[in-house]
Amino acid sequence: NIKTYEDACEAIGVKPIVRLLVENEDGHKEEVADIAHLAYIKLCTIARALNNDPDFPRFTKDEYRYTPWFYLYNQKEIDEMDEEDRNQLVLWGGLASPGAGCGLAFASSSPAWSASSASVGSRLAVKSSEIAIYFGEQFKELWKDFLIGKK
Repeated sequence: NIKTYEDACEAIGVKPIVRLLVENEDGHKEEVADIAHLAYIKLCTIARALNNDPDFPRFTKDEYRYTPWFYLYNQKEIDEMDEEDRNQLVLWGGLASPGAGCGLAFASSSPAWSASSASVGSRLAVKSSEIAIYFGEQFKELWKDFLIGKK
């Protein structure tokens, strides 16, 4: 039943955010222009709603957690794909430059975006691989904003 960010907000009983304000030391409030921050907050809300469990993830030893996984293809690889595969593409990856975090709690990379690993718990975790696939496909634009970000 969670098809939009607004659906997720309704499911967990919170008001949707439309902009993010931060308060400076002097009390002056300023809008955060980086869409990655806003996307992360929205994805956290959606993850909570998809899990339908306010305590998940608990980060216990025997608990499995899942998160969407994205691949990055170059233009030549895309051109060589058949139409069906091309229509299913999400054209961005989940990594940052070496040593930078991506919000999966831990991410690493070689000289280019190529692979991702999450070795520490994440608030963007869901209970099953099926939910993770849905989370990635249904909310791919938010994931793109979060992982790539831009003003």
